[in-house]
Formats: sequence, structure tokens, C-alpha cells
Amino acid sequence: MPQQYMIWLLPLFLILAMWWMGRSAKKQQARQEQERDAALVPGKWVVTIGGFYGRVVEVDGLTVTLESPAGDETLWARRAIRGAEEPVFSSLEVTSDEPESTTDKAAE
Repeated sequence: MPQQYMIWLLPLFLILAMWWMGRSAKKQQARQEQERDAALVPGKWVVTIGGFYGRVVEVDGLTVTLESPAGDETLWARRAIRGAEEPVFSSLEVTSDEPESTTDKAAE
């Protein structure tokens, strides 16, 4: 008699586990979409799924206008925006703490 219960309980448990995992994944996806939509405010820096950094200029339905650091404006699908993230620009300034290169000394 106990084996008959196990035959029914195991599939029922597996079905419930699959339902629970699917429900959790949908909640996580909805949370990520809410965070992304909250980041779509004009003037805020965002990054796309392709790695493009841009500043939000305008949000119009499913289309987002992003401005590149060079000032060019491009149109992106709302779903292509990964989230808010400040770009890390490298510094091109030369500091005086750097040692002189060996090629400069050889030319003297």
C-alpha cells in the first residue's frame, strides 16, 4: 500500500516544484523590467544589452532615444536597455609622475 502512495506523490511533487520555479522566474523577470523602466528617465546614463552606453534623451512608448558621449542620438528598443549604469571613461591626461620613456633618452 505505501508504494502506491509514492507512485502518486512523486509526480505530484515534481509538478509542484516545476510550477514553483516557473513562478519565481516570472517574478524575477518582472522585477528586472520594473528596474529597467525606472531607469528610463531623461538625463540618466544607461547601458544596452549590446554594451552601448548612452544618456536617455526621450522615451516614446517602446522606443528610447539615447545620446552617445560624442553627441549622436540613436533610437533603441525599450527591451534592448539592460539598466542604469554610469560609463567608465578612461583618463587621457598624462601625469608628471610617469617615468620618461627610454626612446627619449636614446635620442639625446
